[in-house]
Amino acid sequence: MEEQQVRLGRPAADREAAGVVREIEKVAPITGRDGDRLRFEGDLVARIEPFTRPGRVEIYRCPDGWLLYCYDSIKPNWACAGSSLEEMIGRLEESSLAHLVREGLERSGHLPRRRTDGQDRAAVTRPMPWPETGGEG
Repeated sequence: MEEQQVRLGRPAADREAAGVVREIEKVAPITGRDGDRLRFEGDLVARIEPFTRPGRVEIYRCPDGWLLYCYDSIKPNWACAGSSLEEMIGRLEESSLAHLVREGLERSGHLPRRRTDGQDRAAVTRPMPWPETGGEG
């Protein structure tokens, strides 16, 4: 894995950045701090953008799990970690964001595509042949 860097939006030593730092530490060792920059071990596997809100989301595979890092356009940048992608997505507070993240990870091949109800129906519904018209037309 490579060293990655995220911008916290406030100094890494700041009390308000502690929650983000704790999330990253759940899944990766912190390898450096420099002002509002934090470095950690992991691999960037997906970048999901543009969002009108929150902004940009980056997904990292880390030594002990997965990290979602959000560069938020409205509130301070934030992070969400989990031991699996499903756990990480399940911890997101906004269901609309979870849906967009899931779709992005499905498109990138990191999550299998889920079948929707429409796909299930299509799989069991077969088109019927048109009845013979008896030579009309």
